[in-house]
Amino acid sequence: MLSLQVRQLTCVRGQKILSRNIHFELSSGDLLLIEGRNGSGKTSLLRQLAALSTTETGRILWRGQDIHTCYPHYWQHLHYLGHSHGIKLGLTIEENLKLMASLAEMPISLSCQDAILQQLNLHTYQHTLAADLSAGQKRRLALARLWLIHKPLWILDEPLTALDRDSQALFLHHLDQHLTTGGMCILSSHSSLPVVPLVILRLPQW
Repeated sequence: MLSLQVRQLTCVRGQKILSRNIHFELSSGDLLLIEGRNGSGKTSLLRQLAALSTTETGRILWRGQDIHTCYPHYWQHLHYLGHSHGIKLGLTIEENLKLMASLAEMPISLSCQDAILQQLNLHTYQHTLAADLSAGQKRRLALARLWLIHKPLWILDEPLTALDRDSQALFLHHLDQHLTTGGMCILSSHSSLPVVPLVILRLPQW
């Protein structure tokens, strides 16, 4: 059983306090949607939850352990998708996926890779440099990594950005599958999500 506990967390950006006393607990199959206006701290909070920035006050526990003391173990179970997509612009789509699989020590079967790239309409661009892709194609490449390299915890910053309607529907399908099979997801989005169970955390505007 997965568990993520956030206790009395303060969200900061630079020297500015954005939110105080953030408290929630998630388990297998849970989805947390973080809502808030631009500047409310959604990205800052997601980066804290992914252990990419320090925690000033409060604790974040993964399976009962502080994420900063079990950092390597935590990241073995975590996919973080930020605004920059996490792809190498100097590599092709195929090379990006090979690199990602190698870093995660999770080989990808060619049949699975081909199927996902077909779904994302990227199969004809496998040998195209990521630098030459559109914003939507780069986002879809990031999603291909998310779906091909299986990890139980997804932390996603505006994953629907730059996606067309079909790609958004495909994302929601894979998200539902992830949750149904016991995964967990924390994301920010400007769009409503027809996925349950859904927990909403609304950040105040300071």
